[in-house]
Order: sequence, then C-alpha cells, then structure tokens
Amino acid sequence: MSETKSETINKNHPRNKTALRGFLLRLHFYAGIFVGPFIFIAALTGMLYVLTPQLERALYADALFADSSGKAQSLTAQAEAAKAYLPADLDISAVRPATDPNGTTRIMFSNPSLGPSENRTIFVDPVTLQINGDMTTYGTSGILQFRIALDYLHRNLLLGEAGRFLQ
Repeated sequence: MSETKSETINKNHPRNKTALRGFLLRLHFYAGIFVGPFIFIAALTGMLYVLTPQLERALYADALFADSSGKAQSLTAQAEAAKAYLPADLDISAVRPATDPNGTTRIMFSNPSLGPSENRTIFVDPVTLQINGDMTTYGTSGILQFRIALDYLHRNLLLGEAGRFLQ
C-alpha cells in the first residue's frame, strides 16, 4: 500500500513540526525546573566542601587550638586526662597528636551509642592537659561535625537513602 500525496503533505506540515518543537521546549523547561535545585545544591555544597578546612578552623577554634605554650606532655598523659574526663569507661580507638604548635590532641573513643564509624572525640591541650572540647567525629581521621553534615547534605540531601535516589 503506497502513501497518497495528501498523507505525505500532512506529515511534513509546518504546524506538526512546531507542535513537536513546542512540546520539547516545554519538556526541557520543566526538566530544568525539577533538576535545577539539585544541581544548585550539589554545586553549593561542593564549593563549601572545598572551603571546609578554613570554616572548621573558625567554627571549632576553641576545641582545635590551645593558648598554652611549652613542652607537650606525653601522649599517654594526654590520653589519661581524656579518660578521666569521661563519665563512662570507653575504649580509645585513635589518637591524633597536634600538628600545629598551638593545636590540641584528639583522643577518639569508640562509643556503642554512636553510629557506625563515629567516635566521641576529646580535644586535649598537650601542655596543660586541659579539655578544650568534646564532640562526635567521623572515622579515625576525626572529621568534624560541620563536614559530616555537609557530606550528608551533598550525598543525600539529609534524607537518608531516599535522598540518594534524588541525587
């Protein structure tokens, strides 16, 4: 069965091409409206992630830095000071000595009440053995709370596994 001339003309009619073009433009517009906010959040959190070291130094200066100067006491003494500070008997999972001259030592304890890979971290002044901070950190590198929240926001919009499907 062959096509008639009138059927060929109707398929190639300019009105049919404009309708398809209009549909595709509208589809593209709505896809942009739906996807745009996710791209914006990913870009914003990615930029903040790059600035995290500077932001954490400002946010957690009290815990990360000490005002004392002098010879640092042994890591054993620092760990004992951190253990004495805790009300419960927790096991030490990692010790991160101060890298800056005025920095504090991070003594990390595994705590069964925390999530996987989370530690309770005590920040100890290496010279005076004073406790400068107590917070939950992630992993043995001691990732601080701001970076943890930023990571979860970037990874899953703070929505858990459902958020991963949106990203």
